[in-house]
Amino acid sequence: MTLLHYYKIEHKAPQYLFCPKDHKLEEEYRKGFGVTELMEENTTGIVTMGDDYIVNTDKNIVADRVQSFLKENYTESELKKQYKLGKNYAEWIVQNKLQHRLQYNKDKIANLYYRPFDSRYTYLDKHFIWRLRSNIMSHMLNRDNVGLVFTRQSQVLGRDSWDNLCFISNSIVDLNMYRRGGAILSPLYLYDDNSKLKQ
Repeated sequence: MTLLHYYKIEHKAPQYLFCPKDHKLEEEYRKGFGVTELMEENTTGIVTMGDDYIVNTDKNIVADRVQSFLKENYTESELKKQYKLGKNYAEWIVQNKLQHRLQYNKDKIANLYYRPFDSRYTYLDKHFIWRLRSNIMSHMLNRDNVGLVFTRQSQVLGRDSWDNLCFISNSIVDLNMYRRGGAILSPLYLYDDNSKLKQ
């Protein structure tokens, strides 16, 4: 027989946690500042929804797939079968091809940090990448730049405590760079439309 023990949790605004928490260092912690205060411009990593198709360790394979797709009349079922695509990715890119005049652009082949120390390539185009995050990723594409990759919540990663997941990247990053997602990229430099540094 299991005995249940009840105890009162001292709630503290603004978190109102449902578990006991040691607040001894909270005052010292609050003297600091958040990463997003230091580097205000940030976003989560890209989401392809079709990694097996549009991400590869060989940039020539990515280029060949895109060019072949644009030249040939692939069906949704052919793409799903050949690349084991799930959800709606195959349907989505076929519809994009039918609705838009897509042309291959070699400058959109981009280095991608897929996982820590796992550098791959993708085709950074809104008709092939489900969530492009272009407002931030454009500052990393073929630019002289570096960015801090961090997480805000350990719970997203299935951990009880934040385990120092930080990385420096000179390219775009994948949302799932850290296990189950939550990778946030904040570039050091922002560029204006004329490729000049804004700050």
